[in-house]
Amino acid sequence: MAASTAASKDAANAKTIVMVAPTGSRYMKADHPAIPLSPREIADDVAACVEAGASVAHLHARGRDGRSTQDPEVYREIIERIREATDVVIQLSIGAKGFTVDEALRPLVLEPEMASLPMRNVATQPEEVHQMAAAMKQRRVVPSVDGSSVAMFEAVRDLHRSGVFADPLCLGFILGEPETREAAEARLRSFAAAAPAGALWWCAKGGAFAAEVAALAVGMGGHLRAGLEDVVPGEGRPAVGNVELVRRVAGITRALGRETATAAEVRAMFRAARG
Repeated sequence: MAASTAASKDAANAKTIVMVAPTGSRYMKADHPAIPLSPREIADDVAACVEAGASVAHLHARGRDGRSTQDPEVYREIIERIREATDVVIQLSIGAKGFTVDEALRPLVLEPEMASLPMRNVATQPEEVHQMAAAMKQRRVVPSVDGSSVAMFEAVRDLHRSGVFADPLCLGFILGEPETREAAEARLRSFAAAAPAGALWWCAKGGAFAAEVAALAVGMGGHLRAGLEDVVPGEGRPAVGNVELVRRVAGITRALGRETATAAEVRAMFRAARG
């Protein structure tokens, strides 16, 4: 009981990581005029989001035509421009659809601190997950293992036990667009229950109930992702930019008595989880 109480106190006193996902791989300016596409636009947006409370940046790269690319040189320019302004923790996307695994992994030559690792094909192509995990482990990149179903996180638990995923284990709960508040909250709780004990996790999306599940996640000791990647254009009130979306979740965090973590504090969390 004492150990459980101590763990609860640690969770209650921990700071909340706010991750910004400014671009994604799909939307174009026609979908949302504030979507940053060029390296300069992305870097400027990330720097402004750090001022608003973000400490991790989840990055997708776009080519000159605005389409998604895994070209390391485009990512390199984005990273260099970001580093001119901020020490935010950089997480590169390895999950963009439409690429082979080898193509998706190309940006790892830049040896980022983090990279996303999607679990969406784990049931049909488990070898892809093993390949991505091995590539990240080889380059000492912390994976953010992202999923959208209980089955995916049960698979994460098995892979963690077998050593495919090492500590620090970071998970991304992609909640989708639930039809009711109850469904949104149930999805978040079920993902957390399926996750390996002690994993650091964040949640994204939630549709019309994003604010409610964000508050619940913070109360559960989780972390948050916000940004235009996770907003469905044309739904709800007029679309806003990344800075306002980050301010919203940072405001929710502070309203619940928690502080947002700095990039240095995020790195310390990962060092502590590594043991």
